[in-house]
Amino acid sequence: MEETAYYNGIIYTADEKCPKAEAFLVKDGHFAAVGSNAIAADCPNKVDLKGQCVIPGLVDSHCHMFAGVAQAAMDTLFVDEQILPEELGEALLTLLRNSAKPDRALVTAMGIDLTRGTFSAACIDGAVSDRPVAVFSNDGHGLLLNSHAMELLGIDRDTEDVDENSYYVRDTKGNPTGLVIEIPAMLRCKSLLDEAAGGDPEEAFLCLAKGYAAYGYTTIFEAMSVDDGDFKLFEVLNEMDRKKALPLRILEASVIMERIM
Repeated sequence: MEETAYYNGIIYTADEKCPKAEAFLVKDGHFAAVGSNAIAADCPNKVDLKGQCVIPGLVDSHCHMFAGVAQAAMDTLFVDEQILPEELGEALLTLLRNSAKPDRALVTAMGIDLTRGTFSAACIDGAVSDRPVAVFSNDGHGLLLNSHAMELLGIDRDTEDVDENSYYVRDTKGNPTGLVIEIPAMLRCKSLLDEAAGGDPEEAFLCLAKGYAAYGYTTIFEAMSVDDGDFKLFEVLNEMDRKKALPLRILEASVIMERIM
């Protein structure tokens, strides 16, 4: 049984009966004891913390790691949130020219504040019209498509809105402008994005998870996850979990929904 003692630390335990300690003992990856430096006396493996502070693992109660994996898979461009409607097309064209894949079949971008003016497909079409473009708002609750993307998705004046809270913004003649509001309507655009997915989702997961772990996170709640086969993320996660390759716990939204329903 592997055993390591960490001593000479300032340890916050979150235990009201013993809020602070000097040392803790780890056996086979689990905490076995917490207390004074005395518990480290007979341990063959010791680590001197030299007065460093140790706290319980952090929990992120609302994040979107799946979106991060998707962005990596689609090689998403990042647009300045201050970009105005009349500047968007040229800004995207400049980013494309300077990217590693200027000839990509689908252009995806994010970071823009879509409330800074009247955005529409026309803002993009003049600069990029030969392929579909999808620009996500910085708050994750809006999506701007160019005309090519709307055509591929079959979005036109006859396309019904999801409801009064999630819909396609329309002009005075009832034609969609390219602006899609809220998640349910945005999810209807998934087929376009799925085709553009590439890269290694396991590698992207691991990169993001290690980033979280480096800041002390041990658990995250993925707040917008539905097991619908997106990039086979659930299969990838299950396989990584089976191999014990994940450096943190991931709780996803559909598990919570199953408990509520």
